[in-house]
Order: sequence, then structure tokens, then C-alpha cells
Amino acid sequence: MKQQTTTSALLIVVAVIVYFGLYIGAGALVDFATNPLATFSDASNSVRERLYGFFQPSRLAPTQQNLNERIVVLEGKLAALGAVDAENERLRALLDLPQRTSYSLIETSAVTYDPISQQTVITIVGGENESIQKGMAVIDPFGVFIGKVSDVFEQRSFVRLTTDIQSSITAQVQHSSTFGLVSGRHGVGLLFRQIPVEATIEPGDIIVTNNQDPMIPAGLLIGRVLAVETPQGQTFKEARITPAFQATAFDQLFLLHKNSEQ
Repeated sequence: MKQQTTTSALLIVVAVIVYFGLYIGAGALVDFATNPLATFSDASNSVRERLYGFFQPSRLAPTQQNLNERIVVLEGKLAALGAVDAENERLRALLDLPQRTSYSLIETSAVTYDPISQQTVITIVGGENESIQKGMAVIDPFGVFIGKVSDVFEQRSFVRLTTDIQSSITAQVQHSSTFGLVSGRHGVGLLFRQIPVEATIEPGDIIVTNNQDPMIPAGLLIGRVLAVETPQGQTFKEARITPAFQATAFDQLFLLHKNSEQ
């Protein structure tokens, strides 16, 4: 029994020697034979260096960079989806306008528009060939009333913006019976005139179209009251209004066509 144990121990030693000879080389085998503790220490350091080299920041950096790039791409996709949702909501609001009123939409765009020059009359695509008529209301992509068609030709039409000094339209304070006449102020704003002196109107009030013009539906946004002035001894007061539409290129506009009465 003792002899078998000795034989097994010798076989284990031989196996260890052969393994080190194959794995770490003959030179390392000699070192192991002369100083086994130092050899094990060197092997441990070698394994530790290899592990550190694999997990060091320089190797992880490209992976982190790829993750950051993917995050940026995903954030861009989310922003695009948000923009699509906002656009869908806007279009739904516009498409719902004909359902709530007796008007249909005719899509068009401005041929030329220079907001810097405070242009107050713009040319739009479409005319008699598109059933466009003088006096039609024109709104921007957000449903804001920007003006009325002033002249119609075969393929082009002119739109006089609300800021034009020759523009005028009856309007009222939203959710109120206070009414008056909105006209342009040399392209720099709007003036709400002929307001009864006893009427209630304050800065911040929203001004919308009313139902006095048969070609213009009531409730279209015009602007917001900036200041109210009451001349002493006068029977009417007036208010300065900031237009709701933005002075940018009108690359998408809509005309409101009143449907025929059934």
C-alpha cells in the first residue's frame, strides 16, 4: 500500500514537470527546479499583467465611445419622433377646422417674402385656377390668421397681411363680448381700435376674429394685447397688439374656402 502511494506521488510530480515544460518552456522548467517559489510568483505576476492589460481603460475606451455614439443616435431618433408627434398634432388641428366650420382648406405657399423689410403684402402660389377668391382668410401652419387675399390672378394671388396699414378686420377679445377693429401699424404691429370706453380689455388678452365677415370664420387667433390706451374725453379706447404669426418665410400657408350652403 505504501509503495502504491509513493508511485502515485511520483506520477503527480512527473505530470507537473511535463506541464510546466510544455506551458512555460524549458528555461522556466529549470528555474522551477532550482527555485519553485520564485517561479510560481513570476507566473502569478504574468497572469495579473495579462488581466490588467485586458481590462485597462485604453481597451475599454472604444467600447464606451461606441456606447456614447449609440446614445446620441437614440436621442436623435427620440427627438425626431417628438417632432413628428408635434407635426401630427398640428395637422390634426388644421384638418379638424373644416369639420368644426363650413370652410375647407386650400394649401399654398409664399412665392417671395422678406421679413427683414417688414413686407406687408406677399405673393402666394395659386389664383383663379385654384378657386382662390378675393377676401379669403389666410392662416399659417399653426392656424394663426395672417391676412386676407387682396388680389387674384390666374396663377398667383396677393395676400395683405394684418400688419399692413390698409388692412382692417373686425375682431374681439377671446371669451368676451369686447369687440373692435384691428388694423396694421406700418408693418410693426397691430392696433385694436374703436373699443367702447366702458369695455373690459387688459394687457395679455387674446384677440381673435369674430363672425362679422362671412368669408372669415370666428375664433382665428390674431394676436395678444400689449398695452391699452384710453384717451381722455374720448368715447373709444385702443390697444396695441403683438401679431401671433412669426415674421419668417411662409413656406406653408392655408386659405379658407367657404363651402356652398346645402
